Amino acid sequence: MNNIQFASMEQLFNVAGYNYKEMDINRTVDIFDKKIFIKSFNHDKSIIEFARVTHLTRKNDSIVWELKLKYSKDILLSSSANHFVWDEKNRKYIEVCLVNPSTLVKLENGRQAEVISEKTDRISPILDLTVENNHNYFSNGILSKNSGGKSLPYYSSLRLEVSSKRSKDTDNLLDMRVKVIKNKLAPAGKKAELWQRY
Repeated sequence: MNNIQFASMEQLFNVAGYNYKEMDINRTVDIFDKKIFIKSFNHDKSIIEFARVTHLTRKNDSIVWELKLKYSKDILLSSSANHFVWDEKNRKYIEVCLVNPSTLVKLENGRQAEVISEKTDRISPILDLTVENNHNYFSNGILSKNSGGKSLPYYSSLRLEVSSKRSKDTDNLLDMRVKVIKNKLAPAGKKAELWQRY
Protein backbone atom coordinates (compact mmCIF):
# COMPACT_ATOMS: atom_id res chain seq x y z
CA MET A 1 0.00 0.00 0.00
CA ASN A 2 1.33 3.44 -0.96
CA ASN A 3 0.29 6.23 1.41
CA ILE A 4 0.76 9.59 -0.31
CA GLN A 5 0.88 12.60 2.02
CA PHE A 6 2.82 15.42 0.37
CA ALA A 7 3.29 14.90 -3.36
CA SER A 8 2.76 16.84 -6.53
CA MET A 9 0.27 15.52 -9.06
CA GLU A 10 3.20 14.64 -11.33
CA GLN A 11 4.70 12.50 -8.54
CA LEU A 12 1.35 10.85 -7.90
CA PHE A 13 1.03 9.90 -11.57
CA ASN A 14 4.60 8.52 -11.47
CA VAL A 15 3.88 6.41 -8.38
CA ALA A 16 0.90 4.95 -10.26
CA GLY A 17 3.18 4.16 -13.22
CA TYR A 18 1.97 6.85 -15.65
CA ASN A 19 3.81 9.67 -17.37
CA TYR A 20 1.17 12.38 -17.85
CA LYS A 21 3.13 13.80 -20.82
CA GLU A 22 2.46 10.59 -22.75
CA MET A 23 -1.26 10.41 -21.89
CA ASP A 24 -4.04 11.51 -24.21
CA ILE A 25 -5.98 14.61 -23.17
CA ASN A 26 -9.14 13.84 -21.17
CA ARG A 27 -7.97 10.26 -20.68
CA THR A 28 -8.97 8.69 -17.37
CA VAL A 29 -7.13 5.63 -16.09
CA ASP A 30 -8.34 3.23 -13.42
CA ILE A 31 -5.66 2.73 -10.74
CA PHE A 32 -7.82 1.04 -8.10
CA ASP A 33 -5.58 -2.04 -8.14
CA LYS A 34 -2.45 0.07 -7.45
CA LYS A 35 -3.61 0.52 -3.83
CA ILE A 36 -2.53 4.14 -3.55
CA PHE A 37 -4.03 6.05 -0.64
CA ILE A 38 -4.10 9.79 -0.03
CA LYS A 39 -5.11 11.81 3.02
CA SER A 40 -8.75 12.85 2.78
CA PHE A 41 -11.13 14.75 5.06
CA ASN A 42 -14.35 12.93 5.86
CA HIS A 43 -16.96 15.68 6.36
CA ASP A 44 -19.52 13.25 7.81
CA LYS A 45 -17.18 12.08 10.60
CA SER A 46 -15.03 15.25 10.79
CA ILE A 47 -11.85 13.17 10.67
CA ILE A 48 -8.82 12.93 8.42
CA GLU A 49 -8.42 9.46 6.94
CA PHE A 50 -6.59 7.68 4.16
CA ALA A 51 -8.79 7.07 1.10
CA ARG A 52 -7.94 5.05 -1.99
CA VAL A 53 -7.18 6.91 -5.22
CA THR A 54 -9.30 5.15 -7.85
CA HIS A 55 -8.73 7.17 -11.05
CA LEU A 56 -6.27 9.61 -12.56
CA THR A 57 -7.22 12.02 -15.34
CA ARG A 58 -5.04 14.04 -17.71
CA LYS A 59 -7.05 17.08 -18.83
CA ASN A 60 -6.44 20.09 -21.08
CA ASP A 61 -3.68 22.61 -20.52
CA SER A 62 -4.54 25.64 -18.41
CA ILE A 63 -3.08 28.89 -17.13
CA VAL A 64 -1.51 28.32 -13.70
CA TRP A 65 -2.81 30.13 -10.64
CA GLU A 66 -0.88 30.28 -7.36
CA LEU A 67 -2.47 30.13 -3.95
CA LYS A 68 -0.28 32.05 -1.49
CA LEU A 69 -0.29 32.82 2.20
CA LYS A 70 -1.71 36.31 2.60
CA TYR A 71 1.18 37.76 4.60
CA SER A 72 4.30 35.73 3.78
CA LYS A 73 3.45 35.16 0.07
CA ASP A 74 4.66 31.54 0.38
CA ILE A 75 3.17 29.45 -2.42
CA LEU A 76 0.87 26.76 -1.02
CA LEU A 77 -0.61 25.43 -4.24
CA SER A 78 -0.20 25.82 -8.00
CA SER A 79 -3.33 24.83 -9.90
CA SER A 80 -5.84 25.73 -12.57
CA ALA A 81 -8.31 28.57 -11.94
CA ASN A 82 -11.13 26.06 -11.51
CA HIS A 83 -9.44 23.92 -8.86
CA PHE A 84 -11.64 23.83 -5.72
CA VAL A 85 -10.36 24.47 -2.20
CA TRP A 86 -12.29 24.47 1.07
CA ASP A 87 -13.23 27.93 2.35
CA GLU A 88 -13.50 27.48 6.11
CA LYS A 89 -15.11 30.89 6.62
CA ASN A 90 -18.07 30.18 4.34
CA ARG A 91 -18.01 26.39 4.88
CA LYS A 92 -18.00 25.53 1.18
CA TYR A 93 -15.66 24.74 -1.71
CA ILE A 94 -14.70 27.64 -3.96
CA GLU A 95 -12.63 27.90 -7.11
CA VAL A 96 -9.07 29.17 -6.73
CA CYS A 97 -9.86 32.10 -9.07
CA LEU A 98 -12.57 33.24 -6.62
CA VAL A 99 -10.27 33.28 -3.58
CA ASN A 100 -10.14 36.75 -2.00
CA PRO A 101 -7.97 38.22 0.80
CA SER A 102 -10.51 37.21 3.44
CA THR A 103 -10.65 33.55 2.37
CA LEU A 104 -9.68 31.02 5.05
CA VAL A 105 -8.49 27.66 3.78
CA LYS A 106 -8.38 24.50 5.86
CA LEU A 107 -4.93 22.94 6.27
CA GLU A 108 -4.05 19.34 6.99
CA ASN A 109 -2.71 20.19 10.45
CA GLY A 110 -6.18 21.42 11.42
CA ARG A 111 -5.26 25.10 11.24
CA GLN A 112 -6.71 27.75 8.99
CA ALA A 113 -4.79 30.19 6.82
CA GLU A 114 -5.72 33.40 5.05
CA VAL A 115 -4.70 33.15 1.42
CA ILE A 116 -4.71 35.09 -1.83
CA SER A 117 -4.65 33.81 -5.40
CA GLU A 118 -2.63 35.18 -8.28
CA LYS A 119 -2.75 34.41 -11.99
CA THR A 120 0.60 33.61 -13.61
CA ASP A 121 1.84 33.53 -17.20
CA ARG A 122 2.65 29.81 -17.02
CA ILE A 123 0.73 27.07 -18.84
CA SER A 124 0.45 23.58 -17.35
CA PRO A 125 -1.70 20.48 -17.91
CA ILE A 126 -4.55 19.85 -15.49
CA LEU A 127 -3.90 16.60 -13.63
CA ASP A 128 -6.76 15.29 -11.54
CA LEU A 129 -7.63 12.37 -9.29
CA THR A 130 -10.69 10.63 -7.92
CA VAL A 131 -10.88 9.44 -4.31
CA GLU A 132 -13.00 6.48 -3.27
CA ASN A 133 -16.08 7.13 -1.09
CA ASN A 134 -15.13 10.74 -0.59
CA HIS A 135 -15.05 13.92 -2.61
CA ASN A 136 -12.05 15.69 -1.15
CA TYR A 137 -8.36 15.21 -0.48
CA PHE A 138 -5.35 17.19 0.72
CA SER A 139 -3.26 18.72 -2.04
CA ASN A 140 0.01 20.11 -0.61
CA GLY A 141 -1.70 20.16 2.78
CA ILE A 142 -4.74 22.17 1.59
CA LEU A 143 -8.21 20.64 1.55
CA SER A 144 -9.23 20.33 -2.10
CA LYS A 145 -12.27 18.99 -3.90
CA ASN A 146 -12.23 15.71 -5.77
CA SER A 147 -13.28 16.46 -9.35
CA GLY A 148 -11.86 13.62 -11.39
CA GLY A 149 -13.46 12.18 -14.50
CA LYS A 150 -15.50 9.64 -12.53
CA SER A 151 -16.15 11.67 -9.37
CA LEU A 152 -19.98 11.64 -9.43
CA PRO A 153 -20.40 8.13 -7.91
CA TYR A 154 -18.33 9.23 -4.91
CA TYR A 155 -19.42 12.86 -4.56
CA SER A 156 -23.16 12.36 -4.22
CA SER A 157 -24.88 11.11 -1.07
CA LEU A 158 -27.89 9.76 -2.96
CA ARG A 159 -28.27 8.50 -6.51
CA LEU A 160 -31.57 7.36 -8.04
CA GLU A 161 -32.24 5.54 -11.27
CA VAL A 162 -35.58 6.58 -12.77
CA SER A 163 -37.28 4.86 -15.69
CA SER A 164 -40.74 5.36 -17.13
CA LYS A 165 -43.16 3.84 -19.61
CA ARG A 166 -46.78 4.24 -20.63
CA SER A 167 -49.15 1.84 -18.96
CA LYS A 168 -50.69 -0.80 -21.22
CA ASP A 169 -53.97 -0.69 -19.32
CA THR A 170 -54.80 2.90 -20.11
CA ASP A 171 -53.54 5.49 -22.56
CA ASN A 172 -53.21 8.38 -20.11
CA LEU A 173 -51.23 6.72 -17.29
CA LEU A 174 -47.47 7.07 -16.89
CA ASP A 175 -45.74 4.26 -14.98
CA MET A 176 -42.47 5.32 -13.31
CA ARG A 177 -40.00 3.08 -11.50
CA VAL A 178 -37.37 4.45 -9.09
CA LYS A 179 -34.43 2.45 -7.78
CA VAL A 180 -31.98 3.71 -5.12
CA ILE A 181 -28.49 3.06 -6.52
CA LYS A 182 -26.56 4.76 -3.70
CA ASN A 183 -27.61 6.01 -0.28
CA LYS A 184 -25.19 7.12 2.45
CA LEU A 185 -28.02 7.46 4.97
CA ALA A 186 -29.90 4.16 4.53
CA PRO A 187 -29.55 0.82 2.71
CA ALA A 188 -29.52 1.12 -1.08
CA GLY A 189 -31.39 -1.13 -3.51
CA LYS A 190 -34.92 -0.07 -2.53
CA LYS A 191 -37.45 0.21 -5.37
CA ALA A 192 -40.66 2.17 -5.80
CA GLU A 193 -43.34 2.44 -8.49
CA LEU A 194 -45.25 5.65 -9.20
CA TRP A 195 -48.16 6.36 -11.49
CA GLN A 196 -49.20 9.70 -12.89
CA ARG A 197 -52.17 10.62 -15.03
CA TYR A 198 -51.54 13.11 -17.84
